[in-house]
Amino acid sequence: LGISGKTLAVTKTVSAFLFWIAAGTFIRGKLVFPGTILAACVGYILPGLWLSSRVKGRVELARAQLADAMDLLVVSVEAGLGLDAALQRVATRFRKPLGEIFSKAMAEISLGSSREAAFRGIAEALPFDEIKSFTGSIIQAERLGTSIAAVLRSQASSLRKHRRLRAEEHARKAPVKILFPLVIFIFPSL
Repeated sequence: LGISGKTLAVTKTVSAFLFWIAAGTFIRGKLVFPGTILAACVGYILPGLWLSSRVKGRVELARAQLADAMDLLVVSVEAGLGLDAALQRVATRFRKPLGEIFSKAMAEISLGSSREAAFRGIAEALPFDEIKSFTGSIIQAERLGTSIAAVLRSQASSLRKHRRLRAEEHARKAPVKILFPLVIFIFPSL
């Protein structure tokens, strides 16, 4: 979603004010003041919770797509496509959010923006470590003039390793999560 802190603060303030006005018009009698204070608090907290859950979901989806996108980039670059054409292929193959961000970066590059600025925009739009590492390594390879294919290959290998480690971590957490339903629902019936 790429929402800055200032935009979030303005959204919270406006929604708190709207909840306050709505509560003031609908609540009559002795509960007007406490009701409006409660409505203002709900209006201030609710948009932040909603936005943070949306951002977290978007980042998790992009993190899940990144390893496959990196593999497609490696194959495309090693097959002879340039980095821009390979990124365009990834943008058309993958849906939101990764494909959307890559197509936006490609549009910026085609409009005359530098590749470094476009990749920094990708890192700002999707703030997690793997994408920051990917964009940083591409920027560094561009500056130093090293082989993009070698950099992409090492990044893809690293991402596959991270994805496997994340899957193993989730697998290790499963017995602990199963324990409580097992004790509450299965053992009493036995």
